[in-house]
Amino acid sequence: MAANYWNSSHCNRWIFSKIKLEELLEKNYQFILPEHRKTIMFFFHKKIIQTGTIMKCPQKIISTCHVIFKRFYLIKKLTEHDPWLIFPTCFYLSSKIEEWFISANVLIEAISKITKWEYTSEDIFQNELLVLGILGYDLIVFHPYKMLTEIQEKGQFQELYQLAWSIINDSYFTDLCLLYSPYLLTLASLFIASITSSVDITSWFSQLQITNETLTEIKKVANIVLEFYKEQPLLNQHSEKIDALLEVVKFAQEAETKNGENPLHLVCYKNTNPDVIQEMLKYTDPNILNGETPLHVSCRNGNVISAHYLIEAKADTTIRNNELASDLIPSDSAHPELLQLLMKTKKK
Repeated sequence: MAANYWNSSHCNRWIFSKIKLEELLEKNYQFILPEHRKTIMFFFHKKIIQTGTIMKCPQKIISTCHVIFKRFYLIKKLTEHDPWLIFPTCFYLSSKIEEWFISANVLIEAISKITKWEYTSEDIFQNELLVLGILGYDLIVFHPYKMLTEIQEKGQFQELYQLAWSIINDSYFTDLCLLYSPYLLTLASLFIASITSSVDITSWFSQLQITNETLTEIKKVANIVLEFYKEQPLLNQHSEKIDALLEVVKFAQEAETKNGENPLHLVCYKNTNPDVIQEMLKYTDPNILNGETPLHVSCRNGNVISAHYLIEAKADTTIRNNELASDLIPSDSAHPELLQLLMKTKKK
């Protein structure tokens, strides 16, 4: 590993400006909401922590796994590789990076305690090569813990140490490790801990010759962490729908492989899970045309569930399809429930 963060590939390849990071994420996640991506990543970062806790491994392995996992899905789309397989692969790799090697079978045993896992050790080995290739065999990771520990060993801010350490742990739920140096993350964790504990560290910041510009950056980092704490209850709640969110991602992937197809049309054709269509309707116009509307697709395929939620989202029952058909469903249809739903809507 490079001895100096500032000369390392971590600094020169894996730290991005906010604008650049947003561009990369927009490119890879154009068919899903930012909140969906955030919830899915939050869910799997929790799984990484749970796995590490069961295995009683050092915090550094867990944190390195967080970083490798983020880097992978910055380059590749969630739609391309199953995170249920990628997160254990990243964990396996992290144990090698941090020289605390674990066997794939022991790792699988730990994961099996938190979920029903359908993959094998062979899948981990194959995906290890995939992850290495995608990351360009670049596995250098620096963490804020080293600087924090050095401060604590000098006898400074003993009362802030544990809280600052926990704040650093929580920072990996955010994209901060892709935006800021470990140095800034350490200072921001102490800054938050000092405010929470009513400890004045301004004179220490002065000794470090912290400029106003750096202090502004520290406050930006602190605000992102504090914003995460505000969002955490909602993220926990949304992550209960992880299966639906991963289905949304799958439909987005399928739509990408079909020219001009919209994910909502595919959902109305195939899906019967109400959570999936509700999530997709958060960011898709229910009247989007692709030769026909999603409501046309629902009615043609007898999908009562999707038709119900489309109408609830103000889908227009009068739009004609490319064949200029005005009736969404004929009166002699084999789907009486749909006919009844549409008749009720027309009366309104």
